[in-house]
Amino acid sequence: MPCAEECQEQIFQYNLLISGFFTLAALMVSLYQVVQHLKHYSNPYFQDRIMAILMMSPIYALSSFLSNIWMDSAHYLVALRDIYEAFFIYYFFTLLLAYLSFENNTINMERVYLYLEHKRLVHHLFPLTNVISPYRIQNKDDAMYFLRWCKIYILQYTILKPLSAFLDIALVKTDAGPFMSFLVKNIANFSVCFSLYYLIMFFAALDAPLKPFNPLLKFLSVKVTLFFTFWQQLAIGMVKPEILLFFDSTVPNFNGDHITLSIENTLVCFEMVVLSIATTIAFSYKDFELTYKSPLNMALLANILKSNISSTFHDIHEVTVSRTMSLQETPIIQPNDIEFSEKRPETTS
Repeated sequence: MPCAEECQEQIFQYNLLISGFFTLAALMVSLYQVVQHLKHYSNPYFQDRIMAILMMSPIYALSSFLSNIWMDSAHYLVALRDIYEAFFIYYFFTLLLAYLSFENNTINMERVYLYLEHKRLVHHLFPLTNVISPYRIQNKDDAMYFLRWCKIYILQYTILKPLSAFLDIALVKTDAGPFMSFLVKNIANFSVCFSLYYLIMFFAALDAPLKPFNPLLKFLSVKVTLFFTFWQQLAIGMVKPEILLFFDSTVPNFNGDHITLSIENTLVCFEMVVLSIATTIAFSYKDFELTYKSPLNMALLANILKSNISSTFHDIHEVTVSRTMSLQETPIIQPNDIEFSEKRPETTS
């Protein structure tokens, strides 16, 4: 027998309770780690990106929980969540570059070029390994060329995802029909696949010099989460008719989209608990632990997030506008413009 009005109301209340619990757990775990990084802020080149990555769980969980409360505004909240995901991928890419290029408390991109020159060949991933010719890296120019295209292909998602999110909202408001919404969503899906493909290829090409930083758990915590959130949305969409069979559609104000969206949001809240635990282990503040603790400064966190966003937009401008992009400055990796009263100790990872 389909779930009637009272049953649906109870499910809605239980769903809010469960998603709220998961959201609170994700917030507590992630924000504790962020606070500890702020207290042990010793390497801006690494920790600026790490704290931006750690903020993924709170932003995703909180926007999903609020979407369960305000279903009519869910498109705006989901758009905010998805836009941050686009920046999240690029933050991880710049963190890997910081790991590779960090030397004597500064960034030296020549190290990355040398690593790539020693690689000689960078093959495409399966199943394209024998279909597309590999990148041949015989000198610095070849290394810069490969790095430039990795940057462009990863950044394209940072551009297309916000555009597709805003366009999707416009289509919903204008009731443009399912085909246009399907088209926009699939453009975004193709874009994220392309971005992750080049992120994985970059990671695979430089796995040896990245080993001292234990990058596998860091990489999996990013990739697995994005993989599940991406495919679960598609899976729920495919089984939506079967899910709605369990609910009485004659109930006043029945909305099948709200039911499937609430299921997806609650699953995302749970996954953000898993992500917060994984990133706490993978991006621990203990790698940067100081003998003293700096005073907690939440304004510093705001400045860090602002600096990361500004740096990303600078790189987007180079890719989309400047035709004379300076490859030697690719990508831009700068610490925050903050005065330190103490000398920053070098990080041992």
